[in-house]
Amino acid sequence: MNESFIKELSAGERKWFFIHIPVSHRGLFPKNKKFKVNFQGESFNVSISKAGRIVKEDLVKKLCKSNINSIIITKKKENEFEISALVENVRKMISP
Repeated sequence: MNESFIKELSAGERKWFFIHIPVSHRGLFPKNKKFKVNFQGESFNVSISKAGRIVKEDLVKKLCKSNINSIIITKKKENEFEISALVENVRKMISP
């Protein structure tokens, strides 16, 4: 399993302030435990819900304010992850 993956934020995720983690990547995250996510110099303590979502309103609001449509989630340590903005549009990369 890769230690990082690209995630395009859907309109629903942006509206309701959550990040849905695909089933194929949920094994990367600790189960039933909080973990740290770093984004633009700030740290957020989050966990994955039973529906496979990171629900942390201030984190997702910060992503939306930055007009970020796609992110890269990278595992740094056991309980530490980093989110970085993907400059290119994922849709353009997938379909010509």
